[in-house]
Amino acid sequence: MIQHIKSLTKSINKRKLLFLSCDIIAIITSLYLAFFLRFDMGISSYYLKNIWIFTLTFLIVKLSVFYFFGLYHISWAYVSLCDMLAIVKAVTLSTVLLGTSIFFLGKNLVDFLIFPRSVIAIDYLLTLIFIGGIRTAKRCYLQINFKEHTDGERVLIVGAGDSGDRIVREMEKDKRGRYYPVAFVDDDPAMHKVTIRGVRVLGTRKDIPKLVQKLQVDTVLLAIPSASSKVMQEIVVLAQKAGVKNIRIIPKLCDLISGRIKINDIREIELDDLLRRTPITIDTVSINECLKGKRVVVTGAGGSIGSELVREIATFQPAEILLIEIDETELFYLTNEVGEKFPNIQPVLGDITDVGKMKRIFASFKPQIIFHAAAYKHVPMMEYHPDEAVKVNVLGTKIVAEAAAACGSVEKFVMISTDKAVNPSSVLGATKRIAEYIIRGLNTNSETTFIAVRFGNVLGSRGSVIPVFQRQIKRGGPVTITHPDMQRYFMTIPEATLLVLQAAAIGNGGEVYVLDMGEPVKILDLAETLIHLSGFEPNRDIPIVFTGMRPGEKLFEEILTAEEGMLATKHANIFIANLSESINTQELEEKINRLIKLSANGDKERIIDALLDIVPAYSPNNNDIHKKN
Repeated sequence: MIQHIKSLTKSINKRKLLFLSCDIIAIITSLYLAFFLRFDMGISSYYLKNIWIFTLTFLIVKLSVFYFFGLYHISWAYVSLCDMLAIVKAVTLSTVLLGTSIFFLGKNLVDFLIFPRSVIAIDYLLTLIFIGGIRTAKRCYLQINFKEHTDGERVLIVGAGDSGDRIVREMEKDKRGRYYPVAFVDDDPAMHKVTIRGVRVLGTRKDIPKLVQKLQVDTVLLAIPSASSKVMQEIVVLAQKAGVKNIRIIPKLCDLISGRIKINDIREIELDDLLRRTPITIDTVSINECLKGKRVVVTGAGGSIGSELVREIATFQPAEILLIEIDETELFYLTNEVGEKFPNIQPVLGDITDVGKMKRIFASFKPQIIFHAAAYKHVPMMEYHPDEAVKVNVLGTKIVAEAAAACGSVEKFVMISTDKAVNPSSVLGATKRIAEYIIRGLNTNSETTFIAVRFGNVLGSRGSVIPVFQRQIKRGGPVTITHPDMQRYFMTIPEATLLVLQAAAIGNGGEVYVLDMGEPVKILDLAETLIHLSGFEPNRDIPIVFTGMRPGEKLFEEILTAEEGMLATKHANIFIANLSESINTQELEEKINRLIKLSANGDKERIIDALLDIVPAYSPNNNDIHKKN
């Protein structure tokens, strides 16, 4: 790091010295040339005798003004319009000062009284040309060299706005010459035939197939951060039908402007981009107050949500993070990954249903914040093994939550729930609904603040349908979907975890928070998008087959029951379920203990009956499975 700073300082000093030297030469040359032009290539002996006085005066005034206007901090390769305006202002002011000195303040300086006025004007124009030319020389050279270099990927850029303009500039700066922009397309009619940095706008997105063939395009680059998912998908389809295999996207414009992202971050377009949602904003101040300097526990730390929670929590400077995970491999990798940036990590290999171990861990670590993400989440698998769903989702939650309440140090306990807990048709949903009951019950008689956060599917999680579709496409299909009308809510893992942290920060106790999942997505549309993204045509290259609904599945998952409704919070993406059902903690305890005993005996039919007794809204649609198994 120190070596890098020294190298950068040395480079900056060299640039300043080079500019200063060139400016001295330019100022002297401008003055002499102004005299030559004024007197038809000849200077009288009178002016020659005193020219050193004129030269010294011009140097002192102009260099001082140039420094004041920051002309020695301009980047040689990236000079901008603002820089050019600064040059004009500096040269103009220095000329005005010189003119004032010579013609109004020079009564005691006889040599200046007869200084030719026209020389001032000529010198002004020459100085402006020379000083501006020096600072734009490298930019012009790079531009000319860039236009001559055509052996990189031939890129058609979709979007001729600020993002498109900036990405062309990034391409110009790329010394490796990996990309060569051949044209823009933009749906704004006002942009048609406009030239941006030497690259012309040749049509709309509808013209992509024609331009791909005409210009021998290798890559289509999306530079439209504000585009809807529908528009993005249409562009991908058009590009793929034209035979383009490389479809890429640029970073967000705000990152590009800030300098955090360079041309190296141009990447392949992904499913997240095609299912883009309105970007969320979070109150980092409140999250920081909740987590900074605190001892934090994450159960199920090796899972998709758990591991992302750990990564995000580490950025808010907690005192320590304790990771509880039953999978040794996932725990090992996560500890190594996060430990490189945040060394205060304690990995614990253990089972949340081990009551003795959970009590010992909490008694020793004295956690202040707990995120309970450990759970079984696979719907059909839990239909076949309801005893295991009860063991982990109900008993595990009960053990961890009660240990948290008993240890005395826990300020907040946040449980990750699911939309499948609403009007559950699956064992998974019913057990997670009971876990919500446990949390709410403990909140009424504990000093610890207990809350639950309910949301739907997350893209890229281990239980998501996305990896399944990707494997099926890779082997040539078919892609299997249970029902053509199947819909689900989706959000990205980072988005979900950030909203969980936000809910944790604003939670007062007893709430079931509901995350804004946006609009539901048809699984059929999702499959078709993935097939297009892989460069194939649905039902032509990759067949789609409907297999029938699986045990425990619903066509559509609700976020709330009809009776609940939602209450707004101060955060636009987080709501509170308006819970109408009351909880008799003593009766709930008795029923849960009975359910746990039944799960220990593996009596599946009676487990389903016990779930129905606790969750009246549960409507199992797979009794045959439980009877057969």
